[in-house]
Amino acid sequence: MQIKLDISHEKIEQITSEKLCRLSLEEPNFYDMDFIDELEENDEIMPCESGFMMGYLSA
Repeated sequence: MQIKLDISHEKIEQITSEKLCRLSLEEPNFYDMDFIDELEENDEIMPCESGFMMGYLSA
């Protein structure tokens, strides 16, 4: 069985935006790099999503 995985920039951006929309906006440190690390450690976002978010924030 062959599994295809779409890891295009557009797909990662779509997934990340969906995850961001589901998170509580009441978090005080939402745009803090440590908070993004915490989300990844708690399995709320995937490593590729945190990488995308960190890259977006550092740009």
